[in-house]
Amino acid sequence: MRILMHMLVVGSVVTYWLCLSRPGFYIGPHDFWTGFQILEGGWLAILAMQPCWLANPILFLSWIAYLWKRTRFGILIAWGALFFMLAFNLFSDVIRDEAGNRDPITALGSGYYFWLTSAGLACGASLIYLFTEYKRQQAARKAMEPALRSNMN
Repeated sequence: MRILMHMLVVGSVVTYWLCLSRPGFYIGPHDFWTGFQILEGGWLAILAMQPCWLANPILFLSWIAYLWKRTRFGILIAWGALFFMLAFNLFSDVIRDEAGNRDPITALGSGYYFWLTSAGLACGASLIYLFTEYKRQQAARKAMEPALRSNMN
C-alpha cells in the first residue's frame, strides 16, 4: 500500500508538470492561457477575490508534507487544493492584466484537467494513508484485546 501511495504522489507531480504546457482555459476561439502562464500571473486573481490560484502553493505544500512524512497535514491540504481547483468552475471570467481588465472563459483546456488530476492523485494518496492507518489501529486494538480481558478478571 505504501508503494501505491508513493506512486500516486509521484503521479500527482508528473501530471502537474504536464498541465503547465497545456491550455488551461480558453478566452476566445483560439486564444488560451497555458498552465505556466496561469502559474506565473494567476496571483492577480487573488486581488479580484478569485482564490483558485492558491491551489498551486497548497498542492506544493502537500507534496512537501508527504516528503517530510507529515502525512496528516498533507491529507488536509491536498483536499484543500482540490477544493480550490474545483472552485475555478464558479467563475466565468479571468483578469487579463494589472489594470483589472477581464476576459470571459469560453472553455476549459486539457491543462485544467491535468491540474485537477494532480490534486486528485494527491487526495487518492491521502485516502490510502487513511485506510492503512485505520487498519493498523484496528490490528493494534485486536492485539490489545486479550490483555484488556485478563486485566478485567
